[in-house]
Amino acid sequence: MPRRKNRKTNVKRSYGQTFGTKEDEEERSGDIYDHALTEADQFPENMLKYWRQRRSLFTLFDGSSITGELPLLDRESWYSITPEPIAARIAQRCRCGIVLDAFCGVGGNAIQFALTCERVIAIDIDPIKLEMAKHNARVYGVEQYITFLQGDWREFSKAWIRDRDTNALAADKQSDDLNWQKCQQLNFDVVFLSPPWGGVSYRTLQSETPQKFVPLAPATPTIDVEQDENFYPLSALAPSGGKDLFETASKLTPNVCMFVPRTVDLQELASLVDKNGSQSKISVEEQWLRGRCKALSCYFGELAEWKEEEEVDQE
Repeated sequence: MPRRKNRKTNVKRSYGQTFGTKEDEEERSGDIYDHALTEADQFPENMLKYWRQRRSLFTLFDGSSITGELPLLDRESWYSITPEPIAARIAQRCRCGIVLDAFCGVGGNAIQFALTCERVIAIDIDPIKLEMAKHNARVYGVEQYITFLQGDWREFSKAWIRDRDTNALAADKQSDDLNWQKCQQLNFDVVFLSPPWGGVSYRTLQSETPQKFVPLAPATPTIDVEQDENFYPLSALAPSGGKDLFETASKLTPNVCMFVPRTVDLQELASLVDKNGSQSKISVEEQWLRGRCKALSCYFGELAEWKEEEEVDQE
């Protein structure tokens, strides 16, 4: 899999694009502010912690963006976005030519991928989140590297597979979304999956055979690790379960990264590996922030063989 160095944010490319008329974008842009939570008094008490942690979600909440604008998040995104330091770490490991972000949300991961990859295809089914992602990409000055597509990633994958099927009818290929046709001919180096976990109460989801959670590495006495948690089942990942999502992604490329809750059963993750096929290895990395393990990044294909010394300092 080709690797590339981090880009400078002032480098201009021509291929990042969005679809739709200018009038459509202007009409939708008003909607995103109606859905955005931008002040502390807009948050219910049980979500205020996310507002207090806003600079770890997007560092440009400090107001230092070139445009002078702040990032925008809707209610769900405040608790589901990947914190920026973690997104940056994942982007370093997934550094490549073309990456597909299958559930881009408001763009936390896509923005970081734009700094390490030649091109980012970012898909989300929610039009409001997608418009916020475009806004946030502009705030970070990387919109020219990202192609945003609205729709169900699973349908896009079907269209991608159909485009390569010599037995598929030409009429079926032509019936695909015209926006998708601009991207479904691409060959992806990496597919990134960060599907919905089930909301703020995802920790209450239990597998059919509850087990106690054991950290991947012993925690130091100063780290507050919650005890007696049950494993999170991969089947709880929306919209169709982790196994189905992974198998679909593997048809596009063997290089897949899944971002999942820290309490996922490692044995269930290991069951995704095909020891006799292209998916013969898995590498699991704990993602820590403020002294707590927040999630797991699971790497397959060539991503599983990544070595720390491969990381390239930003130019």
